[in-house]
Amino acid sequence: MKTSLVVLALAGLSLIATAAGQRPASAASEVPDSAYRIQVTVGDAAAGATAPVHRFSFTLRKGAQDRIETGDRLPVKASSDKYEYQNTGFTVTCRLDSTHDQPGQLSLDLILTITSVVPSSPGGTTLLPVLRNAQANISTVVPLGTATSVAEFKDTASTTTYNVRVLATPATP
Repeated sequence: MKTSLVVLALAGLSLIATAAGQRPASAASEVPDSAYRIQVTVGDAAAGATAPVHRFSFTLRKGAQDRIETGDRLPVKASSDKYEYQNTGFTVTCRLDSTHDQPGQLSLDLILTITSVVPSSPGGTTLLPVLRNAQANISTVVPLGTATSVAEFKDTASTTTYNVRVLATPATP
């Protein structure tokens, strides 16, 4: 009899634990808790297929923000015995908007900063490096599953035309 009660109690606890771990069907299909994979591609539109392409990937939930920085730190002489370091390369910040709820679309904010060293001219006597900076602040809505051009801008100090593309897809666990 005691063994039967123990088995019954264990079976009851197992049922309670299973029921507690299940969410109602409506909660399981809610979109706001979903994660998305965001792929940002930056290339030179004017150079076509021969230009290098820079790719950045994020996996974010709605309302979240992430940042990727890649490049070098360039020492710049600030005084006779002091150096300051300046970042060069790419900085990409991506934030998903949690208020946009159109099916099949995702609202996001991108901040893209590109900093590079301007090559010195032949025979030039420039002692200090000159940094070139291009920045874009982009607020957009992109369709899920389709690579979309969200910005294109020309670097006024060079022949580069930056093209920024975004591909947003639901993240798989």
